[in-house]
Amino acid sequence: MNIVKLIFFSIALILFSVSVISKGIGETEITTDDGIEVFQNEKYYLLKKNVKITSDDFEITSDRVKANFEIDLYDITSLETKGSSTLNAIKYGVTGEGDEININIKSEEIIVRGKDSFLNLQETKMSSDGSIKVNNSLGTFELRGVNSNLRNDELDIYGEYIIGVFAELDGKKQIKKLNVEDENLLTINTENLEMNAKKAVYDCLLYTSPSPRDATLSRM
Repeated sequence: MNIVKLIFFSIALILFSVSVISKGIGETEITTDDGIEVFQNEKYYLLKKNVKITSDDFEITSDRVKANFEIDLYDITSLETKGSSTLNAIKYGVTGEGDEININIKSEEIIVRGKDSFLNLQETKMSSDGSIKVNNSLGTFELRGVNSNLRNDELDIYGEYIIGVFAELDGKKQIKKLNVEDENLLTINTENLEMNAKKAVYDCLLYTSPSPRDATLSRM
């Protein structure tokens, strides 16, 4: 049960803040059809087949979860899932799904990979057939691959490569800047703007700057 609690604490540390953790984790449970396999020399252990980690506020499911540790089983550095994986923390507005989900404790980074993968960060919804990466400590995100899309109430963006910066204001994560590229044509839609280009730099507070080549800009 101690290992279970540490797994939940480590994941939650990435997604939320220590102040949230200090309010109490509650009961946490791990279920798996094939049990736990420990590799002491390699410093990791495996949870296999129908893995489910559940707490009052958090749930992760996968076909397999690999937990890497540094010194002992309690010192987890990262978690890696494979096969139909889901991440669910509705209370805090964080959900994700993909063929793989990687969570790095030290860098506070989450990566979701696979066709039809998605990661929702509060009101911002990110989806891709490639990969989605969010670094909570740096306040950055990156989408790579076909059918990549980022949208919220203010933006709706399609492009093969979407990279951006977000900041937290009044408890909400808000996008500050975006850099979008596509070999064909990307699309950026806002309430007052519709843009198509091969490359665009978008400042959510100031302006939109498309690449002059093969770019079209129209105000709605």
